[in-house]
Amino acid sequence: MSRRLELGISYMCQLYVLAAFLVPLLVAWFPAASFSGQTSDPQALLAVGDYVSRSRAPLRVHAWRGSVAAAGIDSILASRHQAFAVLCNLLEVTPPDSVNLIFYPDEPTKFTQTGHRGLGWGVGTTVIEVLNDSIQVDSYHELAHIALYQIGLLPAMWDEGFAVYVSALLGADALRNFGYPGGRIDDSLRDHLAGGEPYAWCELAALEDIGDATDVLLAYLQSASLVGFVAEEYGDESLRDVLRNAAKRSPRDALERSNEALLSSVGRSGLDVWTLWRSRLDRASDRLPTK
Repeated sequence: MSRRLELGISYMCQLYVLAAFLVPLLVAWFPAASFSGQTSDPQALLAVGDYVSRSRAPLRVHAWRGSVAAAGIDSILASRHQAFAVLCNLLEVTPPDSVNLIFYPDEPTKFTQTGHRGLGWGVGTTVIEVLNDSIQVDSYHELAHIALYQIGLLPAMWDEGFAVYVSALLGADALRNFGYPGGRIDDSLRDHLAGGEPYAWCELAALEDIGDATDVLLAYLQSASLVGFVAEEYGDESLRDVLRNAAKRSPRDALERSNEALLSSVGRSGLDVWTLWRSRLDRASDRLPTK
């Protein structure tokens, strides 16, 4: 072996050792390191950031160090702990052993860390949110998704609709981040429609992901309004039964599951319920004062 080749191999080995030493340091020093694709794995996320943490079973709250959430972490933990207890009681589900809540100071940081766009994300047993002086997701919305996961995986209409509906029901400003601060669900829906048409039953109920809607805001508002209608027209127990029956326990699509859930729980087809809901929405609109 030539001297030049020996030196080349030695040099490459040194570079390999140096890289093995530096990469972990770089990850630790640069918490903006991101993932390819999406991740909500709390262990992976917490390994590449600097967080302040607090715990009160079953919740574990982690806030980006130096952020607004970090400054108010004790208050956040107390309010979210109470909110989650109320949601689990309302749905009559047993809370999971552990739920991680991770707060980022802004949406770009959240996207860089998780690969997920939006202000909040509740999946499995992890809640990920943006919190700063101008953006606060209400205490109930994302935790409602976690409580619903204890029932099963629901079609988007029921999952997102319940989260918005129950947040408003429990007194939160549920529509603040939807452009209707302080707004009531049905009033905000009518305002957004502005004389236009809502989604047909077969369109809204078929959504597997709310982001698949052509008008995402309409999908959120209409879903919340429909969930509220079922609760008010048939009662809380019937709504719980609908949610249980719509949970994904088979490969059937969202529309089929939603139809079967309503037939089984309230004795009406999805189209029948949609028609009754639409009639109520129109009647209430007729009673609104003209501007």
